[in-house]
Amino acid sequence: MKTEFGKFGEVLAKTRDTLERAARNIEQAEVRARQMARKLRTVEALPGEAAQQLLGTGVPEVPEVPEDAGV
Repeated sequence: MKTEFGKFGEVLAKTRDTLERAARNIEQAEVRARQMARKLRTVEALPGEAAQQLLGTGVPEVPEVPEDAGV
């Protein structure tokens, strides 16, 4: 029983270390998110059409087909 309890303690310690590492990673991600949010506050909003052109997300223009094209 003493050996099993010792093994349990080792597993518990590894689990604690893993959780602490995960908590540090979350804290680092939060710091990065705050830095990005701070920088984004200084960005001005583009008009919708200009933003679509810049991002390439606008509705694609369909070329007109001449009436005599036989389509």
